[in-house]
Parts: sequence; C-alpha cells; structure tokens
Amino acid sequence: MKHLKKYKIFEAEIKRTFDEWLKNPKASKKDSFDYQFEFPVKKVFNIDESNLDIDNIADYLKKERGCNLYRDIANEIDLSSGLDEDEEIPTISEEEVKSNIDQYFDTWLAQEYNNDMAKFFRMYDLDFEEDHLSEENFEDLKDNFNESHLENYYTYREYNHDFKILSLEVTKLKNGNKIVGEIKIDRELTDDEMESVEDYLVGQCSDGWGEGFEQSQEKEKIKGLNFYVSIKPWWSDGYPEWYLNFNQK
Repeated sequence: MKHLKKYKIFEAEIKRTFDEWLKNPKASKKDSFDYQFEFPVKKVFNIDESNLDIDNIADYLKKERGCNLYRDIANEIDLSSGLDEDEEIPTISEEEVKSNIDQYFDTWLAQEYNNDMAKFFRMYDLDFEEDHLSEENFEDLKDNFNESHLENYYTYREYNHDFKILSLEVTKLKNGNKIVGEIKIDRELTDDEMESVEDYLVGQCSDGWGEGFEQSQEKEKIKGLNFYVSIKPWWSDGYPEWYLNFNQK
C-alpha cells in the first residue's frame, strides 16, 4: 500500500501514469505534443488520347518543345517499300508531310515506334512531370488529406501502443513541391513509437490516402492540347527521390 500511494502521488505530480513514465521517463507533462512531417509531391501529365489531332500535337511540340514534328517525319520516314532495287528512293518535303499528315504519321509511327503511341509520347515528352504545384493544386490536396481524418485509422492495437493521435493534418506547401503537416499526440513518443507513426504516414501516402488521391485526375489544356493531370504523393523511383521526414517540433 505504501508503494501504491507513492505511485499515485508520483502520477499526480507528473500528470502521467507510472506505466507511461516507465516507457519514456524524460517526457514532459504537457497536455499534447506537436510533431511535424514533410514529404515531396509532383504533378504528372498524361496526354488525353481521345480524339487526338496530330496537327494539334505538332503545334504543341513546336510551341512547348521547339520541335518540328513534320520535319522529323520527313527526315525519318522510309518510302522504299515496294520499290525495285534500281529505283531511287523518293524524298519528301516537310510541306508535303503537313498536307498529308494522317497518312504519313501512320506510316512513320509503324516504322519508328511499332504503332506504339505510348513510345511516341515518351520520346517527345508528351507524358511528363512537373516538380511544382500551384496554390490551387495544394489547396485541393490539403482539403482532401485533412477531410480524410487519418488520425482515426492508426492501428494502435497492431503496435500495442497506448498513446492517442489527436489530430493529423496538412498545413502548408514549401518551395512549391513539399507538403508540410502537423500531428498532435497526447504524450511524447519514444523512438520506436515515432518510427511506427512514420511507417503509418508512409503507408497512407503510398497505399491508403495517396493512392486514392492520385487517381482523382483532372483535365488541363496546354497550348491547345488536353492532358490528364494527377498529383503523386509517393513514388518508388525517379526524380526527385521520395522521402518522409517526421520529427518533434
């Protein structure tokens, strides 16, 4: 009984149970503890293949990439098929390609890319990424993340933890491509507990909230060409390298 009374007095003084104190004796006695997380995002553009107009693509490539698609086709297309060995292979002008683009494009696509439009898109950077979000993009991401209330889905039992995540939300965009957020927890975490919360955040970015958010594509028109646009909150390769920082503030 004497020891029990001492523990009760101890608990009253530090405002934590004795078990909590044993887990993390250096924790202070605040009502909540603030942690901060940060991870990069990027914007992914995929060309809308419905009702493609090759002239629109050529115009976009000239304005955005400084590339002349008609000239490339004129220089690269092989018109030797069906000719005798002694016949001279005809040449074709850029203007003629432009006048008959559908015919020449199909022939060129078959020769250069085996009729694979995806290879053509990649070669001419028509499927591309940007390492920057607009404020509107960020506000959409922030609202989607915060309205998901991810603090409610942390699996305490799986980790055998007794702390409580009070709130988990995105707060700001840093340098145009880094998401910053805050987590409030009812007590200070040990290193192992911080690692488990970090694992949870990575899982939400890569497989939970992040997967659903990435699939909510929007359409965007650039120089007359339509693209499907999505925000990637996680990736396993490519530039920039993905990371997640999680630290006490």
